[in-house]
Amino acid sequence: MPRSGWVKPVSDRRLSDLVSVGLLTRVFPAELVDQVIADAGR
Repeated sequence: MPRSGWVKPVSDRRLSDLVSVGLLTRVFPAELVDQVIADAGR
């Protein structure tokens, strides 16, 4: 349950998702990461 005064973020993007994608693009080509994310429907 959220605490009093907390609001739900406008977007469904999470910091952990952004960090994960950033790490993946360090190891794999960005185009490949983009394609896999698109194939997953995200």
